[in-house]
Amino acid sequence: LDAVDHAWTPQIIAELRGLPAGAARGRLIGHAPTLSDVILTLTPPSASRSEIEAKFPTSAIAVLTTEHPWDALAEDVATLAAYEVPRG
Repeated sequence: LDAVDHAWTPQIIAELRGLPAGAARGRLIGHAPTLSDVILTLTPPSASRSEIEAKFPTSAIAVLTTEHPWDALAEDVATLAAYEVPRG
């Protein structure tokens, strides 16, 4: 989505809320600080989330899950299911 290229967290979450209800997955590719802020906004505190709070390095991948529909995305409604930094 071109709308998220220079957007901040509220605009990105608004765009995610606009995804079709039937879409089982969405993919967001971005960089810090905005992408890490989106993750921190959507997920409650956890050990993996603490790592992201400290640093979200280049090439990091975070997978979030939620039971909520896209249009109900809000603070702390997602779970950080995976967090990896694939480079050595």
